[in-house]
Amino acid sequence: MKRHQLHSLANILGAVHDLGEDQLQFVLHLVHLVKTSMPTREHSVTALALRLGLGEQTFRRRVHRATGKSPKQLILAIQMHEASRLLLEDPHIMIRDVALSCGFEETSFFSHAFKKWSGMSPMHFRENRQSCRFNNEVINDKSVVVDYKFEKISDDIAKI
Repeated sequence: MKRHQLHSLANILGAVHDLGEDQLQFVLHLVHLVKTSMPTREHSVTALALRLGLGEQTFRRRVHRATGKSPKQLILAIQMHEASRLLLEDPHIMIRDVALSCGFEETSFFSHAFKKWSGMSPMHFRENRQSCRFNNEVINDKSVVVDYKFEKISDDIAKI
C-alpha cells in the first residue's frame, strides 16, 4: 500500500492501526465505493453491503472490525472530508452543490451535519479557509479540532 493511501485513510478514520492487508484493502475499496456512490445517493449501508456481496450484518461487523466505526460513521466521515475538500478547492461552489455532490438531498441536513463535524457552518468554514490551520490545530482560536493534514488531501483521497 502506498504511503499517500495510508495517509488519506488515516485522515478519514482518525487512525490506521494494526490493520492487516485484507482489512486495508477492504476499507480502501469501501472508501472508493462510497465516494463514487455519493452523487447518486446510493451509499446507504444496505446498498454498500449489496455491492460488496455481503449480508448487512456481516458488512457492519467487517467495517467495525477494520475501522472501529459503524458503517454510518465511516460514510459520514468520507462525506465530510469530501465536502471540506470541495469547499476549500472552489471558493465559488454553492453549498447546495457541495451537499448534492456529497450525497445529501437536503442542504439544511448537510449544513447541520457539517457544523456538527467541523464546529462551523460550511459557509463559515469556506470564508475562513485562509485562517484555518491544519494538523489537529485550533481553527480561528475556537476550541474546534479538525483532523486534516492538508497535504492536498483531495489528490490523495481521489487516488484511493
